[in-house]
Amino acid sequence: MGALALLYAMDGSRQPTSGSGWRMLAYQRGLGQLNTVTLLADQAAIEGAWEALRLRGSVPVIDGGRVAVVQFTGIGSIGCPTRFEGLRIDAGRRVLAAILSRAITSGCDDTTVPDSFIVAIDRERLPTVPYAIQITDPLPANAPGGSIEVGG
Repeated sequence: MGALALLYAMDGSRQPTSGSGWRMLAYQRGLGQLNTVTLLADQAAIEGAWEALRLRGSVPVIDGGRVAVVQFTGIGSIGCPTRFEGLRIDAGRRVLAAILSRAITSGCDDTTVPDSFIVAIDRERLPTVPYAIQITDPLPANAPGGSIEVGG
């Protein structure tokens, strides 16, 4: 029974690669500016992010009319990486925010390590313009680059 619980916990700690209205294009540890959000508005910006994060493989070609691409960079540690859980969309407040966690890790160290996620989001899921994209909701006090305004 203990082995089954361990397998379940290990499976639950895997990084999700998609969810309702979003899919992960890339993830990179150790590169990116902590607690920031960047809208990758066109193919050139996506290619630039791919290069800056030193990602391997070919850059995906994105249909900008159907999806918006955002880079979220959270704060992990050497032993406890950030996990991208999904998106929180508050249409009334016009806020789209990443849901970040440390998953089910324990004994995390104090070293800060950026964990960057490039995420494609279905445009039909976005709040009405103008709206904010945030690293988390509520926005942390130590995140001056953690929110951007779109279409304002």
